Amino acid sequence: MTKMAFSRIAQRLFPSVLWRGNPILPRVALTFDDGPDPVNTPRLLDVLAKSGIKASFFLQGKNVEHYPEVAAQIAAQAHAIGNHTYNHTHLILKSRRLIYQEIKNGEQVITKSTGSSPRFFRPPYGQMDWRALKIASGMGYQVVIWSALPWDWKAKTPKKIVAATLPCLFNGAIIVLHDRTPELPAALELIIEIGKQRGFSFVSLEQMICSQ
Repeated sequence: MTKMAFSRIAQRLFPSVLWRGNPILPRVALTFDDGPDPVNTPRLLDVLAKSGIKASFFLQGKNVEHYPEVAAQIAAQAHAIGNHTYNHTHLILKSRRLIYQEIKNGEQVITKSTGSSPRFFRPPYGQMDWRALKIASGMGYQVVIWSALPWDWKAKTPKKIVAATLPCLFNGAIIVLHDRTPELPAALELIIEIGKQRGFSFVSLEQMICSQ
């Protein structure tokens, strides 16, 4: 089964999950997982500020505890913030208690550091079962996966990240990248520049939902 075929099946199984924005509008949501990172995240924020765009950061609770000032910086620059659990624990076939605690512990740390509760939730590895979806939804979260995965952490140079990401620019795309990829900040500026030249606007998940 191809990745595209699996994605289509998953979307039918989990219709409440946000996988993609409006396919008619040339809008792209850049999302960043697994942060905050003390070095790369501020560099990414500088590129986003220079480009005048908003993105979305799915933060891991344990990392927020280590670098609360970076999480606060993300919030201060008005980017959307999501919960990516506390320990980045795989949630499939886990107990209700563990799933709830992973989400709740991440939420508490993020709220303490940023001053507001996260609205979005993304399960680690983008994988979940009905139990995890029900718990996250019951806690008030909009669950978000993605429609494009450039595998940026496997690339060895900014040039390769750019080459892998450009095919992911399409109407309504939700692209997942990773704070901890050292080469990403250098690649991001060019990705945004080329995307804008192609007529795309880059938006946060909140902005994308408003255009649905």
